[in-house]
Amino acid sequence: MANITVKIVTPEKIYYEGECEMVTAPSVEGELGVLANHVPLLANLSAGHIKLFDGSKTQEVFVSGGILNFENDQAIILTEEVIDLKSLDKADLEKQISELTNKISEHLKAGNDEKLAKAQAELNNLTAIQEAA
Repeated sequence: MANITVKIVTPEKIYYEGECEMVTAPSVEGELGVLANHVPLLANLSAGHIKLFDGSKTQEVFVSGGILNFENDQAIILTEEVIDLKSLDKADLEKQISELTNKISEHLKAGNDEKLAKAQAELNNLTAIQEAA
């Protein structure tokens, strides 16, 4: 099977660059997958798993959303955050979710809509990471 080139880029660095047979990603319209010779594609990504398939080997990371551009057998994924699910500390994640839930309650009581919206968005992201793990 023919390979595609994949690059996963955050604002800080190129997180991954290599070849694989197929990549799947969580678009806002549903899960999508691309193989070699796929038509050009530009998709908004939601928080979720990026999977890189290469024969019997699969690599998997979590992204916080972003954009996937595919053309000429090259997939470029731009995202704010990439998390390697294998190295995730689940106890720490649960602690962060608990602390954030308490902050949301405080912001609700104080009527601070701006801080409440930011905290809820962060909680949604952490919850998506927890579900992915």
